[in-house]
Amino acid sequence: MKKTISIHLTGFVFNIEEEAYILLQEYLDKIRQNLSYEEGCDEIMEDIEMRIAELFQERMGLIKEVIVQKDILDIMGILGDPTDFASDEEVPFQETQTAPEDDKVKRLFRDKDGGTIGGVCSGLGHYFDVDALVFRVIFVALFLLLGSGILLYLVLMIFIPEAKTTADKLKMRGEPINLDSIKKHVNQFAESLSDRANSNKIRNNVRSAVEQGVDYGRTALNIISKIIGVAFSLAGFILFIFLLNLLFRDTGLIPFIGENNIPDIYTAIEISFPGKNWTFLIFLCIILVSLIPLISLIITGIRLITKNKTRTKEISWFLSITWTLAAVTLFIYSMGIVNDMKDDNTIKETIILEEPGCQELIIDVIDDNVFSNHFNPNRGLTTPELIKSDEESIYIGLTKLSIISIADTGNFELILYKYSRGKNEQEAIERSEQIVYELETEGNHIFLPAYYSFPVQDKIRGQFLHFTLMVPMGKKVKFGPQSDRLKLDKRKYKPLLSVAPLDTMIYTINQLGDTNLISEIRID
Repeated sequence: MKKTISIHLTGFVFNIEEEAYILLQEYLDKIRQNLSYEEGCDEIMEDIEMRIAELFQERMGLIKEVIVQKDILDIMGILGDPTDFASDEEVPFQETQTAPEDDKVKRLFRDKDGGTIGGVCSGLGHYFDVDALVFRVIFVALFLLLGSGILLYLVLMIFIPEAKTTADKLKMRGEPINLDSIKKHVNQFAESLSDRANSNKIRNNVRSAVEQGVDYGRTALNIISKIIGVAFSLAGFILFIFLLNLLFRDTGLIPFIGENNIPDIYTAIEISFPGKNWTFLIFLCIILVSLIPLISLIITGIRLITKNKTRTKEISWFLSITWTLAAVTLFIYSMGIVNDMKDDNTIKETIILEEPGCQELIIDVIDDNVFSNHFNPNRGLTTPELIKSDEESIYIGLTKLSIISIADTGNFELILYKYSRGKNEQEAIERSEQIVYELETEGNHIFLPAYYSFPVQDKIRGQFLHFTLMVPMGKKVKFGPQSDRLKLDKRKYKPLLSVAPLDTMIYTINQLGDTNLISEIRID
């Protein structure tokens, strides 16, 4: 029965007989003693111990679990006599034991000492006994012709291990790993320090220039990012203030919001969206959907300026979720408006005139007690500018008029069309019937209201009013002084409207479908 002990060798644990351990320890002590005057003694000893650990692993197997004395003697035969490491002045030259051929197997490593970037080309050169320049030319050609040279180089750099130890570097060159070859490598390393220092100096200068360029680029990017950050912050802040004013004040930029129109956006939501209990929620969602992107823009700008990312991830998630919920809520309620306008209907009413057989019909507009008098909607005023609401009704101040010639029946005809939309035809009919338009007739005069209205609970559902005047051939139509509150069909009367105001003209029907201006007569 023999005693065994556990030892740690370059990070590996081995079980070894006590006699074998004593022999190994004496062998290593003799090597260290002979290397005591050598530069890089510790490095050589680490390489020797690494090589011994590799040889131990080769001898261990499923059955063999303990290093014995014979194993140590075999390893000593492979590595050589410790006196080979003595300085030339102290110990005479002795021929070392030649390593077995099996120990001269060449392996592929990256040679960073002889390489320019990662040592791939230099390592391939050692492995194939070819100048590394050949492989550098190949990689450059692959990059220029196929664009894959860099990718292939990076892949090889990842998967080919680096030759770090002396043993690795000897394997890379296919040299035997024994005391003589290790000593020789160390001596060559010492002799080449000067050359490598010069090479490293050039390489370091290049690397320093590259790093300096990278630093300059990083500084420039940092300055640009700060400028962009300031721009983002200022733009976000200005737009934030602008939108707050737009949402809560009358800026005059929204045509239907104002003192003489719909009072505010809250009221516009109330008369547009279905129901009346969710107005505040919809208004809040509009605020969030409008302002959160600007808040995010301001936060991004501040981050670019300060480089402070404290809790920005949590804030970003909170803003994103809040904006999404608000947008989905708006979409759902907006679909309610779409559903409320699926069908439409038009009601036709014929107005009875007191003197339908007269030769001349005079049209004027009743005094406007809701919107302003004496402005011409045909000269740029749009429908959104003439919408108004109160607690009971919604008012729209544009009434469309068309003049059409008919066969000579001898009578004028005035036909009124009321149009609206609803979720079904019945609802559209009911809304059309709710449109209020109370005109007056007196002799050959027709007095038209300047606006029409409908109940506020009907909401804005495309309600529209249009009336058509049927004029027999040879008869005339005149317009009164407030007739500029009417909206003529521009497709037919645009040339006439550019000549003079309505109340300076007399229209006559010369032939079927033709309306002409025959004179300019002021009607007082």
